[in-house]
Amino acid sequence: MQQLNRFVPVAFALAVVLAPVWAQEEEDPEWKVLNDRTVALYSDGKYAEAEAAAKKALEFAEKKFGSDHISVASSLNNLALMQDEQARYTEAEATYKRALTTWEKVLGPDDIGIVSCLANLAALYRAQKKLDQAEPLYRRAHAITEKHVDPDSPEMADSLNALSLLLGDLGKWTEAEQGLKQALAIYEKALGPENTFTATAANNLATLYDRQKKYEEAEPLYKRALDIQEKELGADHPLTAQILNNLGHVYMHKEKYADAEPLLNRALTIFEAALGPDHPEVGGVLGNLAELCEKTNRPEEAKAYDQRSAAIKAQKR
Repeated sequence: MQQLNRFVPVAFALAVVLAPVWAQEEEDPEWKVLNDRTVALYSDGKYAEAEAAAKKALEFAEKKFGSDHISVASSLNNLALMQDEQARYTEAEATYKRALTTWEKVLGPDDIGIVSCLANLAALYRAQKKLDQAEPLYRRAHAITEKHVDPDSPEMADSLNALSLLLGDLGKWTEAEQGLKQALAIYEKALGPENTFTATAANNLATLYDRQKKYEEAEPLYKRALDIQEKELGADHPLTAQILNNLGHVYMHKEKYADAEPLLNRALTIFEAALGPDHPEVGGVLGNLAELCEKTNRPEEAKAYDQRSAAIKAQKR
């Protein structure tokens, strides 16, 4: 049998965010309506519909304000995020870069307003394993954040979370764990123990343990994150599916195959419905299902999952 395409559990950067609404944008109610619709659709995991709303916001902003305006930069960042979520990485990179250039021109290179775009572009590179391109962007975003925000604010937790995920990718486990624990503590204090950001931070700390094969430490954090996301976002949200996949991954490696398989199948169903059959998230779950079938002596099913996973992974984006 061919080598299976293994997939690690998913950690996601909380600093991947929609651009803030600035005061000068709030003066225009029509743009705000378009932007608010983008935010609402994104929050519901409806990325294709959110992309259409973001395009309308961008077109409106360019027509009313011209190309060098914060509302244009914000709209570009939000459009890039929707492209990013749908794994259209080449398009997203170009749109993020255009947003960043506009922001720097209007606000300057060290304004807190550019942090969201820096972090989003860094997260895009991280998702593609381009860590040498992601690291300077994350470090620049963190340095700007440290200059402008309270050390116990959610914005600082966003930055710590993102930088710590990168440190984990680089194998700097101790530094990464310290940063993720600090981010989780800030979210718990500032936003509450049942907030979706708290859930995401718990997932990310669990993922760090999972990648080090510390499954006993990872499992309760995944369970906590899943419970919060199901309550706050719903059972069929893509972020819920990510944690289902991650918890299934832990159960599989603890040889709890009967517990793992329904979680992985549920994650697959959600991702296919929300993101389409060829999205990398689908490929990740398929890789985990292939491994599970191999471990439970079902070679034909494993091969089918593996072939489909490999086909998704081979697609250029």
